[in-house]
Amino acid sequence: MDFNQYARNLWENTSEQRESRVREERILKKINRKIFWRSVVLKTCVGAVSAAACVAALVLIFTYDRGDAEFAPSDLVTCVAGESRFLELPDGTGVWMDEGASLSYRESMSESRVVRLDGNAVFDVVKMHDSKEFTILLKGSRIVVHGTSFSINETAGANINVVLYSGAIDFISEGNGQTVSMKPGNSLSFNYQKSTLNIAPSFDGISWQDGKFIINNASLSSLIGFLSWKYDRTINLSGGINGNQSFNGVVHFDEELTEILESICFMLDLDYKITENGYDIVKP
Repeated sequence: MDFNQYARNLWENTSEQRESRVREERILKKINRKIFWRSVVLKTCVGAVSAAACVAALVLIFTYDRGDAEFAPSDLVTCVAGESRFLELPDGTGVWMDEGASLSYRESMSESRVVRLDGNAVFDVVKMHDSKEFTILLKGSRIVVHGTSFSINETAGANINVVLYSGAIDFISEGNGQTVSMKPGNSLSFNYQKSTLNIAPSFDGISWQDGKFIINNASLSSLIGFLSWKYDRTINLSGGINGNQSFNGVVHFDEELTEILESICFMLDLDYKITENGYDIVKP
């Protein structure tokens, strides 16, 4: 067996073990799901609530983004993820939220499919027969979806990063009205303070399916680049390590980065060191 085949077998075996362990953990976590979710339903101001309080509530909702005028607060639900969580929206759209992410949406999405996201998430948007567009409001921008799977990552540097796995989306900057139509294989970086954006190829050999990132003949360099992007950590390959080695396997949305690094290092007889900003993968 050549080295690449040996590495692939090891990765697939460890992926299966991790998947089994993750399934067991998810069963336990579902029992305590309410502990990790805070859900607030904002209803229309009525009765004893003063007109001034109503105005304040509307200002709170509508000053978030200039593109959310249609996002009425009458039946708004806001969910904040205490840890990585999966959420199914009323229209059947699946959302995998990172810890700390916040998502607001209507209790009923029959009339309008508009949500607001703060933080990181992966969307698997259901395409409706009535062709109602699915819109995600972000900081200084919005995404119009045409039935697709994609990731949204917000970094500390005022950047919103989008990677498209399937389908098509339009990314719109609210600052200057610039619209970019994305296709599978594209990634986009948007700075919401400067209203600047860049589009580039995404990570080779990595796709999304049912809550998992599928690694299919991805090079080590591509895999490390993807992990750096997903976990917002700097991961460096030390000199002398072959970045062209290929991998197959699965990475779960809520999987710990250190578990993945340990699997990679075990397969390649390498080690990793913790640095101030992330990790260095080195030879032992």
